[in-house]
Amino acid sequence: MAAAMLFGCVYVSADETDTGDETAVKSGSCGKTESDSVIWNLSDDGTLTISGTGEMADYDDPTSTDEAAVKSPWADQRDSVTKVVVEDSITRIGKYCFARLANAATFDMSKNTTLTEIAYRGCYEFMFSNELKLGDSVLSVGDEAFRKCRKFKTLTLGKNATYGKYCFAECQWTATEKAGINTVNIPRGVKAISDYMFYQCNVLKNLFIGDTVESIGK
Repeated sequence: MAAAMLFGCVYVSADETDTGDETAVKSGSCGKTESDSVIWNLSDDGTLTISGTGEMADYDDPTSTDEAAVKSPWADQRDSVTKVVVEDSITRIGKYCFARLANAATFDMSKNTTLTEIAYRGCYEFMFSNELKLGDSVLSVGDEAFRKCRKFKTLTLGKNATYGKYCFAECQWTATEKAGINTVNIPRGVKAISDYMFYQCNVLKNLFIGDTVESIGK
């Protein structure tokens, strides 16, 4: 398949799967710039794997009705995603990359030691249920990065990062999800808790704060 520009990404030899009425692209490039060699692949079992080297691109909300919106290349297949794997050498998760993944129960970054940034709403309404541990390589977690991620229960922050407003807001128990953050570990090294960081986290019971925190926001 010839290289083509699709959803803001350059695709090179993208694999396609016949789904009946239309052909769904199952892999391609999703780097922020031409120098970022980042590849996505959606397997038949629903695993979305991000591999390669560099930064992921920024996208618009996958539910946007704006004709000018630039959505992730897997946006139209997001309901079939059951697991997300971010491999080592990926340094940035862009805006809305993993937003509104309602059926993705697992978020695996266990092998990644290079991630430095999770951008605005990068994981917004991502319904993974496993414990979230942010590595010490992470330096920036953007505003609303994990807002409305309502199924995971335990969070350990990275000690070197700064955290944006509302970044874990509304990770709460609801009649539908029946989960929500109940334990947060803020290690020594974190200096500030941002405004509304845990807004409406209504089942948060265990909050462990390291002795380096100097300020707590609104």
